[in-house]
This record gives sequence, C-alpha cells and structure tokens, in this order.
Amino acid sequence: MLKNTLLFFLSCLGLLISCKSGNKYADQAANNGVENKDFEATINFINEKSKTSQLKFDDYKLRALSFVSLKNYQLAINDFRHCLSLKSKDTVVINKIATSYALLSKPDSAILFYSILISMDDKNWEAYNNRGLSYLNINKFQPAMSDFTKSLRLNPNYYMSLNNMGLLNERISNYSEAIKYYTISLSKYKKNDRVYFNRAVSYMYMKQPEHALFDFDKAIELNSHESLYYLNRGMANYLLKKRNASCEDWGISVKMGNKEALQYKLQFCN
Repeated sequence: MLKNTLLFFLSCLGLLISCKSGNKYADQAANNGVENKDFEATINFINEKSKTSQLKFDDYKLRALSFVSLKNYQLAINDFRHCLSLKSKDTVVINKIATSYALLSKPDSAILFYSILISMDDKNWEAYNNRGLSYLNINKFQPAMSDFTKSLRLNPNYYMSLNNMGLLNERISNYSEAIKYYTISLSKYKKNDRVYFNRAVSYMYMKQPEHALFDFDKAIELNSHESLYYLNRGMANYLLKKRNASCEDWGISVKMGNKEALQYKLQFCN
C-alpha cells in the first residue's frame, strides 16, 4: 500500500530573503521595499532606476533577492549573474545561483555552481551537502554519498547532511541504515518534522507501522499543516487495523487538497 511519497527537503539550501551589503545603500526607498516585504515595489523601483542610470552590484543583488522571495528563480538568476559580472568571486551570489537552479529542478546547473563554490572554499560543508542533494535528485548515488560524507567530516553535527544520508540509504532500499542516520540527525536537532516523517517512511518500508505511527505523530505535532503527513499516518493506522483513525487522517488530508488521500478515503472508508 505504501507509496514513495517523499518530498526532498530543500530548506537545507538556506535561501536568504534579506540583502546585507557591506556598503551603504543609497536608495532607501528600495531598501524599505524589502523590509516591508513589498518585493514587487522594490523590483519596480529598481526597474525605473535602470532607465536613468547604470545599475550597480547592490541594485542587481537586491532585485535578485526580491525575485527569489517571489519564487521567480530564473529572473533572480539573471540578476545574480549580473552581480557576478561585477564581482566574479562573490561566494554569496554563487551560492544563491546554485540554490535557485536547485529550486528550478535544474540539478546539473546547481551542481556546476556548487562545484565552483567548493573550488573556492573546500571547507564549506553546506555546499557539499547541497551539491550532494542535487546529485541525489538525479539518482547519482555515489557522488551524493561522497559529498554527504565530506560534509559530515567537516561538520559531524550537521543534521541536514545526516538527514540526507538517510534519504540516500532509503533510495537504495537500505532502510535500517536510513533509520540510523535519521535517528542521529534527530539527536542533533529534535524539532525537524521532515526528519521524523522520513524515518517513519523507512519504518513503513520495514513493515513496522507501530514505530512509524510514533514518528508520524511527532511530525504532525511539529507541523500540522502538511497533508502528506496525515496521508501517510492514515496508512500506518490502517495497517494497525485502526480504521476510524485512518479515515480521519485521510479526511484531514483531503481537506488540505491531497488527491491521493481522497482515493484512499473513497476506497476504504465507505
């Protein structure tokens, strides 16, 4: 019954939505646009400015960050590339280009820019982790494992690399090893709902729904707004012969717009 409904956890990529420049930014109106989260106003302001003067590094960066906040990652990349034409070794900008490509589901391009970042700083454990996740998303397991291992060698307490090592082992059906890494990740940071969910899914694959149910409960306790958690907890409850509980979970998931939960509810709850 269990389907592979995992969604990869990209928040580890660490996008920033504020611009912190080392130089004083003269255009206070544009800065206020970002502070007020009025990102479209900021973009419009900088667009108007471009009609009368040459944009500077901070202009492109601020507009790019506004595009990121609006999830318009391609336009953000265009402006970040303008930033690189002015400051070719700006590691913050390179990281944001890589991250934007990852969010556009263009892992090959993300890998390229994470690799550039690593070539500039081979002690950057986050870059290794993020490149590893991009490799994982295109099923290149060996380089993914290598990058997660390097990340953990540099920072053994980095809970996201531990989580991603768990994801990798789950993808190759090594569920006991996946659970080991998820458990270590949770020992470093206990408030990550996605790691509880990931461990629960591995327990389900190992046909241990009672352990999975505990982790689904923890995931929902930390984040009650994710329909995927209720969908999968419903599966665990069903396997434990808790039909009412499973139907209740699928009903909640349906109300959140999950179509797969609707299929289960129609099949098993009428």
